[in-house]
Amino acid sequence: KDLVDFALNSLGLGQVIDTIQALGTDYWNQIKQIATQLLFAGQQIWQQATVIFQQLVADLQNHATDALPLVVQAIGQLTSLVGQSGKRDLVDFALNSLGLGQVIDTIQALGTDYWNQIKQIATQLLFAGQQIWQQATVVFQQLVADLQNHATDALPLVVQAIGQLTSLVGQSGKRDLVDFALNSLGLSQVIDTIQALGTDYWNQIKQIATQLLFAGQQIWQQATVIFQQLVADLQNHATDALPLVVQAIGQLTSLVGQSGKRDFVDFALNSLGLGQVIDTIQALGTDYWNQIKQIATQLLFAGQQIWQQATVVFQQLVADLQNHATDALPLVVQAIGQLTS
Repeated sequence: KDLVDFALNSLGLGQVIDTIQALGTDYWNQIKQIATQLLFAGQQIWQQATVIFQQLVADLQNHATDALPLVVQAIGQLTSLVGQSGKRDLVDFALNSLGLGQVIDTIQALGTDYWNQIKQIATQLLFAGQQIWQQATVVFQQLVADLQNHATDALPLVVQAIGQLTSLVGQSGKRDLVDFALNSLGLSQVIDTIQALGTDYWNQIKQIATQLLFAGQQIWQQATVIFQQLVADLQNHATDALPLVVQAIGQLTSLVGQSGKRDFVDFALNSLGLGQVIDTIQALGTDYWNQIKQIATQLLFAGQQIWQQATVVFQQLVADLQNHATDALPLVVQAIGQLTS
């Protein structure tokens, strides 16, 4: 007990003990265990851990009501730091914190490729910030519920969740998300054939493939049939590729339809934190609202650097709109200008 108290106080945790204990004994015990191990981990690791704990204390003092994701992320980072036995403990911790313990067998049964992606995403989330953690938790909760209800149809559910999470975690985004969607639909073997038709057709195929990740299990399965037929046709009639691709795009556009598009747009808006000011922007008219939706969706494919810059603009817009809702128009116009440029 004296040793644990000494470790906790040396790391500056005395002032947030009550907040962490209120999350339950599991999290509190992990913090105590890590703090004690740090006493024996050497000066360099101690100093790195001190930085993480200082950030945790500051965050908990500013956001005590949102303590859980902050503590979860800190434990993840510290587990990685202390125990380079580390990776296994870190992955297990991430998976359990996201509630995946009860569906691990179902996901593993789909093969190591999908399981490794889930583990990688779960671990990355520990380092992705509170907002992204909370958004990802919603995706994982839905996945767990869906897998418990439809375990025999697990594959499309896991594929869609991985797509959404890849977009959310790594706003390296476009490339990883698009590649994942195309490969999951079996298109990798005919990419050259479609690209040879020109960027217009190729971009439409990529957009549809990505939207399908957000379109629900039933539409995903129907689209898979269309893509399988397209791949077979292109392999047999590569010289007549154009009408085959045009026909498939038509069928898929009709299938994805407005439901897919809407889910996709909603995902983009929520990822950018706009959920709380939607009514204010919509009240300015469809023209401004459509521009915001279009920009938000394009940002999912614009790469990490642009996404981060745009997030700053949107965060400022949200703050301004909450403080000056009656003067919304010039604020929205200014934000659209910055984002369009």
